Amino acid sequence: MKPRSLFGLAPWLVLVTLLLTACEKDTWKPKEADRKQIVVHGELMTLHTGSVGTGEFEGNATYVLVDASNPGKLDLAVTLGGSFLDAEGNEVGAIHRQSLRIPAGGTRTFALVDEEQSTHEDASGATIEVSSAVQLDYPEQIIITDLNEYEDNGRIVVAGYVKNTVNRIGKALVFATFYNKEGKPMERPSTVFRLERNARRGVQFVGPAGSVRATLSVGDIVY
Repeated sequence: MKPRSLFGLAPWLVLVTLLLTACEKDTWKPKEADRKQIVVHGELMTLHTGSVGTGEFEGNATYVLVDASNPGKLDLAVTLGGSFLDAEGNEVGAIHRQSLRIPAGGTRTFALVDEEQSTHEDASGATIEVSSAVQLDYPEQIIITDLNEYEDNGRIVVAGYVKNTVNRIGKALVFATFYNKEGKPMERPSTVFRLERNARRGVQFVGPAGSVRATLSVGDIVY
């Protein structure tokens, strides 16, 4: 399936889908975890300016790709924010907060876009902060299985299956992260899948020239 964009769903869905779609009790309240345990790999982040979003949310903006790791024993909904900086360290734009589920012991790539979805030609870096980390006591509902990656003419191809584990029809944003030999994220293409009850579908992304490693992850989920 051809990737649709860097982002597939509206930004406001991010935290809602993580915390509410699996919650069927009105009395459920999020339990904050220690956000200091989250490791943000800022030394490996990459800055980009280009097309983001789809449909009414499509446009050009500056964004940063950065990995965050959860070394704890519980899955967490982690929210990152921050600011774009120029060469002198001055703030030139705010980052729109994004939330992702990071499994225990896992790592996920955040694509953090300018809050106004604007471009900043003077941006040369960013400062990233962990805004929140919420404990998740329910299993992942849409998962990646049979992950496989292989080299093809100087680039990596990553493939697998996206599987709906529950008896409800849903949609999921699936994204790949491609890394260069220094371990820095190069691209994070994505596409949205509609999944029938307890169904699975194949997914494949082709990386850019120079990519040496890739992962597949599930982002926003809507039922």
